[in-house]
Amino acid sequence: MGTLANRPLRIKRMEAHEAFNRLWKSGMMSRTAAYHWLQVQMGLPPEEAHIAKFSEWRCEQVIQLCSQFLAPNTCAA
Repeated sequence: MGTLANRPLRIKRMEAHEAFNRLWKSGMMSRTAAYHWLQVQMGLPPEEAHIAKFSEWRCEQVIQLCSQFLAPNTCAA
């Protein structure tokens, strides 16, 4: 499904997946809803809203968007 990636891009995609997975694994939304949210936030059509297709720049966008979304919803321990 994805595009070929060199080592730095593979690492950035893994980081983006980690950030994205926190959205739905937190229970705040389903996995499907999280993908829809990401698609809307990034202004992408469904067929392009896959981290496996993203550049390093888009991966960084995912990380930032997810961090911004989760920050106000995170409880301090």
